[in-house]
Amino acid sequence: MYLISFPYTFFLFTTLLLTLSGCRNVSNDSAQERSNTKGLLESNIDNSESESEGCIDNLNTMPIGKRHQMLIEAIAKGNKQQFADLVVYPVHRTSPVPDIENKEQMVRYFDTLFDKSFRERIAHLDSNSWKEMGWRGWMLLNGEIWDTDPGIVINYSSPLEQQYAQELENKDMARVYPSLRGNWKPYDCYLLDCSEFPFLDYSFARLDESTNQGQYEEPQYRLAIYRKGAGPSDRPAIVLMGKRVIEGSANIVSFNFETDDYTISLDPENIHTGEPSFTVTSRHNEDLQFVVPGKGK
Repeated sequence: MYLISFPYTFFLFTTLLLTLSGCRNVSNDSAQERSNTKGLLESNIDNSESESEGCIDNLNTMPIGKRHQMLIEAIAKGNKQQFADLVVYPVHRTSPVPDIENKEQMVRYFDTLFDKSFRERIAHLDSNSWKEMGWRGWMLLNGEIWDTDPGIVINYSSPLEQQYAQELENKDMARVYPSLRGNWKPYDCYLLDCSEFPFLDYSFARLDESTNQGQYEEPQYRLAIYRKGAGPSDRPAIVLMGKRVIEGSANIVSFNFETDDYTISLDPENIHTGEPSFTVTSRHNEDLQFVVPGKGK
């Protein structure tokens, strides 16, 4: 987000880095193309605004046991509105499925999110079924649902949602540049803010995961970086191969990509901002480093 130790030799590093980076200021055409990925979800989620400030205030003062019981009852009974009123937005969904941004979207998407079999499984539970997991929050059904400080996290994915995600993946990979197709699936896409780095002439980045690894092999990850004005179907300016890193008891995930001259570390959820960030470091001088902030999806 800001420069760290940039002497006059920075212009040499800049020469190396003009083969990398990204902000995203996507053109109208590419933004429209991206919006078309919503597919099935268009029928279940709209873009209406939700006035939920009062609900959030109530949640902050509601006893946690009562909230947990109400969450269970709302899911089990299929009470869409009650569930929508009990959560804080946005509710994250795994890419390429869009996040649920407000109450109206949650009501529309509820039946895709929680199928009959899941509602039946949760019906016999009560507030005592939640397990406190320290700073991580409260866990239900071995982590299929979490109640955390930021809000509700739903790790469960119904067969209908998985089918929808597969349709989006297929559609997304069909429209990328031909050399990027085959044995890959989309992992995430990042809007990047290069406003503090005018020497960076790139627009957005996508992260893909390999699908042809062996059963016990860690998948490869591919970072594709696009110039300003480019769309998802255009040829990326830079393509880098890298790996996923999982650290600590909190299982913090990052992605590392290297060339002979620099490294890029992608943090999908920066601990300070809660948003993605790209840390670029010279391999010749570690003092030459900067951080490009981003935004998921």
